[in-house]
Amino acid sequence: MRRDAVIWQLSIIGEAAGAISDETRAMAPEIPWKLIRGMRNGVLHRYFSVDWKIVYNVATKNVPELEHQVHALLRMLYPEIAARLDQRD
Repeated sequence: MRRDAVIWQLSIIGEAAGAISDETRAMAPEIPWKLIRGMRNGVLHRYFSVDWKIVYNVATKNVPELEHQVHALLRMLYPEIAARLDQRD
C-alpha cells in the first residue's frame, strides 16, 4: 500500500510538471522538468518492472529538493502564496 501511495504521488507531481507553461519552466531551469515527467510516465506505464530503489531515491532525495525549488519559484511568481506556505513550516 505504501508503494502505491508513493507511486501515486509521483504521478501527480509528474502530471503537474507537464501542465506548467514553457515560460514558467524557463524561470526555473534548475528543475529537471523532463525527468519529472519521464518518471511519471515510467512508473505508470511500467508498474510491474518498476525499479523500487530508484523510486525510493527519488522520493527521499529528489522530491524534498524539488519542493525547495518549487517553493523558490512560487516566491517569484506568487509571493503571497509562498508567504502563507512559509507560515505553515
